Amino acid sequence: TPFAERSGSQPSDALVAAEATRIFERGAGLAQGAEARLQASAVLALLLDVSQNGWVDPTHAQVHQPMDKPLSAYYIRSSHNTFLTGNQIYSDSSADMYRRALTMGVRCVEIDIFDSPDGGLEVYHKFSATTRVPFRSVLEAISETAFTKCGRASKYPVILSLECHASLEGQERMASELAEVFGERLHRPGGGDSWQLETPQSLHGKVVVKGKRCPAASSRPSSALGSFGSSIDFDSDEESDTEGQAE
Repeated sequence: TPFAERSGSQPSDALVAAEATRIFERGAGLAQGAEARLQASAVLALLLDVSQNGWVDPTHAQVHQPMDKPLSAYYIRSSHNTFLTGNQIYSDSSADMYRRALTMGVRCVEIDIFDSPDGGLEVYHKFSATTRVPFRSVLEAISETAFTKCGRASKYPVILSLECHASLEGQERMASELAEVFGERLHRPGGGDSWQLETPQSLHGKVVVKGKRCPAASSRPSSALGSFGSSIDFDSDEESDTEGQAE
């Protein structure tokens, strides 16, 4: 702890009191001797500060577990309806929410995709009054922050959980935009029914796409999808109408 000396001997009461006062004043943002109350946010910051709390193992502030097991062996920090700034009924949709989630350490984000009236693709929550954001803007926001050094982002893979409600033509455009925006960072697993999940270590710096295969699309090969088509399963209707209305 910050109170213990390197020799292992116990500090005096005066030393403990002085150190506690210093930590309090730093958390409150005060000069020595000033009077104020420590805000709840400052208390939380102190509790989560590994340099000030012996109960937090400093090695846990960074990756300390083996990362060579299949993805299914790990708990992955995930975000539901990542695009929403508020509730699921009438809040705004924003690409910035993906930047926020990724820099906070989220590694699996959700994208609900629909055809837009202008022939493109847009993201919003089904059966709701939420606003809409272009699919391309979402991909660009993810590309900018997926592997940045800002916040708690890392080099480990980012998983895109696609809830796809787009038409077959929309799915072709979606595949093209994924390939255009992410390029070589887009993970393209081998085809076939027999495959094994890769590891976080082997997927360093990669974007992994997750979803369910649309039966109609699987029977219609597309040159736009190319080798990409066999590796991505698009969820054509993850939520039933009843579920969507209930949300």
